[in-house]
Amino acid sequence: MVLPDQSVVWLNSNSEISFGKNFNRRSLRNVKLRGEAFFEVQPNPARPFQVETPHGLIEVLGTSFNVRGLKIETQTEVQVMHGLVALMSKEQDSKRIEVPANFVGYISADAGRLNKEILQNTKVFASAQVWRTRKINLEQRTLAEAQEIMRRYTDKRLEFSDPRLANCIFTWTLQLDKPEASLQLLAQSGNFRLEKTTSTVFRLEGKACPK
Repeated sequence: MVLPDQSVVWLNSNSEISFGKNFNRRSLRNVKLRGEAFFEVQPNPARPFQVETPHGLIEVLGTSFNVRGLKIETQTEVQVMHGLVALMSKEQDSKRIEVPANFVGYISADAGRLNKEILQNTKVFASAQVWRTRKINLEQRTLAEAQEIMRRYTDKRLEFSDPRLANCIFTWTLQLDKPEASLQLLAQSGNFRLEKTTSTVFRLEGKACPK
C-alpha cells in the first residue's frame, strides 16, 4: 500500500496498519502497526516518520526496514536494510538507541529494554525478505537452517535419512513457492536422493556431507 506521503508499506498476512486523517499534514508522520510490515519511507527531515507497535516506537527520517510487532510476542523486532532508525520503548523515562543498516534492534515488553545486534549473526537474518519475495539465498548455511525456514514459512517439511545431514553446509537458493524444484537441485549438487513421502513432506537421503 502507498501512504499519503508516498511511503510504501508491504503488510504481511494477519497484520494491520492505521493512521490519522491528518497524517500528511502534521509535523510527525505516525502510523500504528499490529503484526509485521516492510517499510520504504520517503525521506523528509522536517517530518520524521514514526511507527508505533505494542512494545514501543520506531522513528526514521528515510530508510527501508522491517517491523514485527505482535502483542502476543515478547518484543518488537526491527530489521534495518538501509538508513538509520531510532528505537524507544513506551516507558515514561525511556532512552533511545540508534540502529543502522544491516543491524536488527529489539524493544522488549519486559520494562521496555532496548538491544541491537548485527543482522547476519541472527537466526532471523533474512526473514524481512522471505515473507515478501518467497525466496531466500542461503550462503554457507546448514540444511538444518533450511529445514527451519521451510517449517516457518511454508506448509512443507524437510526430513533427513541421517541426522548428520542437518549439519551439511551449502550455498543455494530456496524458492518457497517451488520447494520441490529447489530441493531437487540441492539433491543433485550434494549427490543426495530426494523422496516425497507425503504431499507435504520431503525426505533427503544420503550418507554424508559432500567434501
